[in-house]
Amino acid sequence: SSCETKKQVALADSPEAKVVIKPKNMKYGFDLDQFRVVKKKIRRGDTFGSILEDNGIDYPEVYNILKVIKNKVSVKRLVAGKYYSLFFSKDSIASPKVFIYEPQIDSYTVVQLRDSIYGKKVDKPIRTVQLQGAGKIESSLYETMSNSGLNEQLTYYLSDVYAWNIDFYRLQKGDRFKVIYEEQFVDDTISIGIKRINAAIFLSLIHI
Repeated sequence: SSCETKKQVALADSPEAKVVIKPKNMKYGFDLDQFRVVKKKIRRGDTFGSILEDNGIDYPEVYNILKVIKNKVSVKRLVAGKYYSLFFSKDSIASPKVFIYEPQIDSYTVVQLRDSIYGKKVDKPIRTVQLQGAGKIESSLYETMSNSGLNEQLTYYLSDVYAWNIDFYRLQKGDRFKVIYEEQFVDDTISIGIKRINAAIFLSLIHI
């Protein structure tokens, strides 16, 4: 009947009939929505043990954790100025469950402090992107690269690759260049350096 048809349409259009799946907020292999995360810089004199003891894990537990992870990761020497994170369960704020240490831009160390204790070093995925840049020399090649928003490492790579073909000291104001290169990134936007120069063109006002 028409009454039943209207009822079916109303049910189909009802907001309750739509299922929205929220993507997990993942980082370091953990769902951040499940934890209260405290991120701090390592201060001079901080140690793995002192950080844990300041956050409710007593020395016998610290000793046991160090014994379990001994041959897997090293947290003996924490570098001042680098970051660490402590993951606390939202249902209990007594002591942390996970310790994350980031000594390098392209990797991090994970230590699970509760339940099944383990430690591991994780290398971040590296994304290689082909890019290109061009510019006109105003002063030096280095300054032109920098003012053009290009990775300043390009200057050194170009000088190394084309050292026998181009006298970079004779580049003059008005000379132009174009370079195609591959740059590597972690966390999508953080550059970890130039991988290679694929091609480069220099157009000079004089023969170089």
